[in-house]
Amino acid sequence: MAKFINPYTFVSLPETIDRARPAGHHRAVPGHLCGSMTVTWTLRTPLLLPQAEGPVSDGGVTIPGSSVKGAVRSLHETLMGGCLRVLDETFVPVYRRPAVGMGEGWYLGRVETATETGRAVTVNVTEETVWVPIEGIRHALQGVPRTGDTVDLAEWAISETSLGRREADQAGVRGGDGWVILVGDGGTRRRSKRFFCAAGRLPAEGDLLDVTLDAWQEYQRLCDGTDDMRRYRQNPRHPEVKEWASGPVTAPVTWQDRRTIGLRRRATGRLWRGDVVWVHVDAATGTIDHLSMAAIWRVPGSGSLGERVPADAHPCTDPGHLCVSCRMFGAADTSGGDREAEADQRSYAGHVRFGSATAENVTTTTVRLAPLGAPRPGAGQFYLEHGRDDPASAEENLPAAYWGSEHDADGLRAVRGRKFYWHGDPERQDPPRHVARPEQRNEHMSQDRRLVPKGTVFTQRIRFDNLSRAELGSLLVTLQPGVLLPRCEGLQSADYALHLGGGKPLGLGSCEVTVTGLECWDAAARYAGAEPSAPDPWTYTDALLSDVARLAAPAARRRWPALSRVLRVDGVAPEALWYPLGGPAPRDRDRSFAYFSRTNGRFLRNRREPIVPLPDPADRDDDQTQEAR
Repeated sequence: MAKFINPYTFVSLPETIDRARPAGHHRAVPGHLCGSMTVTWTLRTPLLLPQAEGPVSDGGVTIPGSSVKGAVRSLHETLMGGCLRVLDETFVPVYRRPAVGMGEGWYLGRVETATETGRAVTVNVTEETVWVPIEGIRHALQGVPRTGDTVDLAEWAISETSLGRREADQAGVRGGDGWVILVGDGGTRRRSKRFFCAAGRLPAEGDLLDVTLDAWQEYQRLCDGTDDMRRYRQNPRHPEVKEWASGPVTAPVTWQDRRTIGLRRRATGRLWRGDVVWVHVDAATGTIDHLSMAAIWRVPGSGSLGERVPADAHPCTDPGHLCVSCRMFGAADTSGGDREAEADQRSYAGHVRFGSATAENVTTTTVRLAPLGAPRPGAGQFYLEHGRDDPASAEENLPAAYWGSEHDADGLRAVRGRKFYWHGDPERQDPPRHVARPEQRNEHMSQDRRLVPKGTVFTQRIRFDNLSRAELGSLLVTLQPGVLLPRCEGLQSADYALHLGGGKPLGLGSCEVTVTGLECWDAAARYAGAEPSAPDPWTYTDALLSDVARLAAPAARRRWPALSRVLRVDGVAPEALWYPLGGPAPRDRDRSFAYFSRTNGRFLRNRREPIVPLPDPADRDDDQTQEAR
């Protein structure tokens, strides 16, 4: 079996976070320091430029100080035990529904009233569902069927099948308006011998059912992760997608010989009059509490991110009691307020200011970048902690690794921690994992991007005021971890790098960091007009390590050995870094979806798939490799 190392890993979260009252901004604290330092960022691997390419001008490249601050702060939070400043507490992943039928209460429904913005309000729910061969529909309509078309079905042509569903013989399909059809996607049934569409009998009369607000919001979340919405978000103004938000749009459905056999409704998170979807009717209230674009489509998980993160690690909200990272870098009140109440934002400005990082005389290169998608925290085998790895207990249950599966019944499994990417030069691989290979060049997720070459040096100035010596030491250790972290692994020295920019999954943006030009005053010296002290940054930092250790949360210090390994350039073998393989390389090396489906604890009739978690970076004897499945 092929071996690989996943590009990312996790450093576990501390159980507790120390919060204290900040020293304040408006008065100089005796013994606290102000000053500045020069920081150089030398690229060990190419740097991915933003798509807008705004930072490039006259042969120079500029990285905004805010971007550098975000990268430094994230590492500082891990090193010192700060809060999760950026946390979407409401996040819940969405999954494909197990292919075992929809269960009771599901019907086809046609939207009858909707708002101008595409919010379905009422639905005409059909009385029964029959599966109809698309050949019969094409013959009856004398054209390509689309979702929302209607036909008539002869009663004699409908019969029960061994699959436990009612199907119609194509000879009994006629033109008419008694049955409304839904054309599904052909992607999941390439091996099927025949293509069926769902048809629902429209009632002669009856009340329209209301779509609840919860059902509509859930439907929008389900659509949000679809390929249709991914294409829309890439460029909402593109001629191919800009009309998607103003009316119903269809997409061709191809099958077997790649010929177009029908037109499905695109999943855009909007519905208008005449659209057909699956609806679930709440028998108790007579309202629609769930919507689905297909019989086997998508289903939300449960147990939000906020519920799976230790309560103590949630973002600081009280400016009078902040974690060490929020005291240094600032804390913004991002909570929503009551529209009727008086505005009151509770935030805290930081004590560290990052100037832009600039490089001169840069010659960028353009490459066709390998596909990059959004992170998938729903892959619970990687993102969640597991006490057991056994699969689901029944075929209709969610795979065991999924958020909200039966493995969460005794208590929600926690997230594994903060996500970090291993360092590994992609140019040492054959083929380089950051460059699109020929079979990837026509994908919507692959595009031409500009790279700053490795060896480029960026220079910036960082200024600080009113920091204690321990806080200044923690900033310096974050920038130059080689002062502290090697001894956590029993090493004399080690080669560390930090990340800047995007493309980290592809090995881009690894930087060697050097601090020079450190100047600092204490409050008395500054206001007395004294010259600043200019110590050697490395020696100065080394002298502050005991203060830094006391400032860090004890639970955070226990993570330092794992963090040391993750930041080391030689933490893992760079040649083996690759997304999970679907089979022996190179034929199936990009089929990561196959790997995840075989490691998520599925229950299948002929076999059971175990949960296969990521190795623990804290295990120094583990080479972090996994077998492709």
